[in-house]
Amino acid sequence: MTQEISPLPDVTSRHVAIVGASLAGIAAAEELRSAGFTGRVTVIDAEPDLPYDRPPLSKQFLTSGLAEERLLLKPEDWYSEADVRLELGERAVGLTPTAAPGESVTVELESGRRIEADDVVVATGGRAIEIPVASDEAAIHTLRTVSDARALQQALTSSTGELLVVGAGFIGLEVTSAAAALGWQVTVVDRAAAPLCRVLPADVVSLCLADLPGDRVELICNADLRSIEGAEGRLTAEFADGSLRAFDEVVAGIGMVPNLEWLRSAPVEIGDGIVCDGTGRTSMPHVWAAGDVSRWPNTATGLQIRTEQWQSAREQGRIVGRSLLGSREVWSTPPYFWTELFGRRVQVVGACDATMSVRVVTGERQRAIALVGDDALRAVVAIGNPRWAALGRRWLTEAIELEDAAHQAQELVSAATTKQPQ
Repeated sequence: MTQEISPLPDVTSRHVAIVGASLAGIAAAEELRSAGFTGRVTVIDAEPDLPYDRPPLSKQFLTSGLAEERLLLKPEDWYSEADVRLELGERAVGLTPTAAPGESVTVELESGRRIEADDVVVATGGRAIEIPVASDEAAIHTLRTVSDARALQQALTSSTGELLVVGAGFIGLEVTSAAAALGWQVTVVDRAAAPLCRVLPADVVSLCLADLPGDRVELICNADLRSIEGAEGRLTAEFADGSLRAFDEVVAGIGMVPNLEWLRSAPVEIGDGIVCDGTGRTSMPHVWAAGDVSRWPNTATGLQIRTEQWQSAREQGRIVGRSLLGSREVWSTPPYFWTELFGRRVQVVGACDATMSVRVVTGERQRAIALVGDDALRAVVAIGNPRWAALGRRWLTEAIELEDAAHQAQELVSAATTKQPQ
């Protein structure tokens, strides 16, 4: 996939401004420097913290006391050594072309400053959706930033009690898994008919949640909330059926929205994210986008999708960094993410939804592989076996049929079982 890049003569002295110190943004900066770019690189972000990795925030950070320095995408001294300027605590509020069209782009900051650049990479990610029915007095946790994670970790580790998690998606269930491990009694409520049913077929969900501790976690689906009120250190949730329940803490895990509002006056096409070509280029000259905020075509899936996944964000950032230097490489690897739910490592390669067919092959020690698709294989879900995730990536790249993948998976499991000591 990677091709040799020779920096073009007219770009080595240019200024690249990266808006968003996200995984995608830092990956683009790193790729620029690795490929020999000698121009200026500026990274702008609204948060004051050094750029950090998000996946551990809902996993190890909540439960194991993971040190914050281990969250950093790069050590602090890397930025000075790589000559990457950080503008932290600066929120971008506008993006405009300069008076000479196509010559440069100006990033407008909330502070009133303006940063002019020859090329701009938008990697602003997204923000957590808040519960609309919560009163001003109700302190509701969300989990998107390291600041959010600090507050939630403090709440979960300083005591135990009854926790309400609103949303049975991946973030909600990761928080539930962490809280249950810490001794909390957790109630999870969701409008949907079942947990994870918006993104995974029911048979796959059953595999993912096979070890859910029923004595500590209660799932309430097909349910909605009327209100959440706070008083005297407790939070009272009123459900749609009129019932009332009190909780010590409440976490909203109902998804995220991409940070796009600051681009409302920019001449850039937006449709469920910033619309990009396979190299990250947008409809606005000299503007690129990567990560959660963008929608790219993927040659492995045949879809143009906005993914909220770590691997995709990193790969897109790297591709943009190389594209700025003349590469025509496109996003061709299957999307990938992993999660940890109640002690089970779940890895998902590809793109699937709840309507697709599933073939499940079960191995030893509760390991399993789920093959998801229509006629063609669209996604592979590996439970407890990283090797199967790697095989899934290969199968998707080769574009094999669903039934062929199921046959190969069954042969692998049978061979592994035969080799097990009696």
